[in-house]
Amino acid sequence: MADNSKEQLLSMRVYNSLQSLGCPLVDGLYLREPDSVQELLCSPSLHRTDILKWICASICPSLKEKFSTIKSTQNEDLVQELTRFGYEMMLCKANDQDLIKGCAPPLRQLRFLEQILMVIQADSSINSRQNSCSGDDSVKNDDLLGELMFQDHLTDLDMLLNPVCNPWPAHIREHLIRTQSTRNKTNGNHSKPSDFINRSDQHSRLGSHGEESLTEAMALLQSTQSTLDELHKEVGPSCAMFHI
Repeated sequence: MADNSKEQLLSMRVYNSLQSLGCPLVDGLYLREPDSVQELLCSPSLHRTDILKWICASICPSLKEKFSTIKSTQNEDLVQELTRFGYEMMLCKANDQDLIKGCAPPLRQLRFLEQILMVIQADSSINSRQNSCSGDDSVKNDDLLGELMFQDHLTDLDMLLNPVCNPWPAHIREHLIRTQSTRNKTNGNHSKPSDFINRSDQHSRLGSHGEESLTEAMALLQSTQSTLDELHKEVGPSCAMFHI
């Protein structure tokens, strides 16, 4: 009696899951008696096979086309295809055709149906969360765009989109010349103090005309970086904006 009660409860649970997932094959049946539901789900019939086909195609939509190529007279081929899919899902054995046909013990059939329906429910839950997150991101992006386009921020936005930066104002140029001169004297380098500024001008020509080689440009960048590192140490955090 306890076994029957367990089977009936499981039958109603599987039936309710089919309804909540929108299975068209149980729509309009309005079965209320557990015995009737169990008979539908656990007895061999074309209706039961169609329900199983719908479940499998919901998990793997490509099966729908494969099922359409199997004629109604090729029932064994259909059973083999459904069995193969159940085996690939690791929910039955490779030769478990009695389970697919509806000839296995009811409790085993119901557990199989419940497990395979859980796959659809999990997929639906994941898709729902992804759609929800996507909607939240769209709202956040719209809010951010609206904030940026606010009248008070248009000036800041224009500066952001069209940055103007002259990294060599007069007092910095003078400081660079003095720093380079001091370092040359310390290292015994006889380069002119203006060499660094000339290299800066050369760097501008490289950027605008592209006449020099990539190797020379990289060497110039490394030299500029080295000098800026020393400048950064001397001037302090207030000039960090000039660090390349």
